[in-house]
Amino acid sequence: MLGFPLSEVLPVFAEAPDTSVTREEHPLIRRDGSRLYLGFSRSVMRGPGNQPDGEIVIFQDLSQIREMEALLRRSERLSAVGQLATGMAHEIRNPLASLSGAIELLRRDLRTPDSTTRRLFRIVERETARLNRLVVDFLSYAGNRKAKRDPVDLKELLEEMRELYIAGRESDSQLQLEVQDPLIVLGDSDQLRQVFWNLILNAAQAEPVDDRVVVRARPSRSGDEVVVEVRDRGAGIPPELLERSLEPFFTTKPKGTGLGLATVHRVVEDHNGSMEIDSQVGHGTSVRIRLHRCSESSAFLVEPMPD
Repeated sequence: MLGFPLSEVLPVFAEAPDTSVTREEHPLIRRDGSRLYLGFSRSVMRGPGNQPDGEIVIFQDLSQIREMEALLRRSERLSAVGQLATGMAHEIRNPLASLSGAIELLRRDLRTPDSTTRRLFRIVERETARLNRLVVDFLSYAGNRKAKRDPVDLKELLEEMRELYIAGRESDSQLQLEVQDPLIVLGDSDQLRQVFWNLILNAAQAEPVDDRVVVRARPSRSGDEVVVEVRDRGAGIPPELLERSLEPFFTTKPKGTGLGLATVHRVVEDHNGSMEIDSQVGHGTSVRIRLHRCSESSAFLVEPMPD
């Protein structure tokens, strides 16, 4: 076995004094681009005459602890945001509805508006609609609605999403759907529609846009979960941006609200599921959703695919 100085792996060891117990935490980047939080303690062993005779170093992977802390901070932010959501809805949506109605009446009263007036009408209507979408997205993200726990046929739900996707786009649009049947999960069908519709649209809009989306659904290796993967062929997301992809209001799209993936993550957590995002620059992005499989479908288990 070949030995090498720890200072070559973790430079902090070169700076640590020989007369103390050192406890540190050092972030490292794995080969796949994910971040590892490595904690360690270092103690100096001493021999005769109290002279240093070696070192004891204990390492600990703190990544899961840091992830739990991040989840706790996110939950605290959600709690504060949720308290503002109801008041915001009344204070903003009601004036927007009045404004939209007033503009519509004004346009009807002007029987022959000139080109400048028509252009201004379109601007007001477009921006009013955009503000309303922002409020709706915000409320969807911050709302306190409890997810129902009903059996949901994922194959039926995803086929419905595919039909909506193709109907609303050009003829060369493609959504490749690969679903093992049957796949029944426990959840709220309306919220799950929102989850997969957001993911499909995100994948379709990934740069460079080619309207090719792949959706796969299968049992997990253990058979007690369903794994749904939505994959695009876009340019991928750099690691420094991928870390922020679930932050509310963070977006790389010129017209995005930054609440799409955050809302998806919130709904999946409400279903006691999990969400993973893998992305490689130049090769595209894959989002995997794991949901609990309905016990009522246990009699129809199919051979699970490997994870």
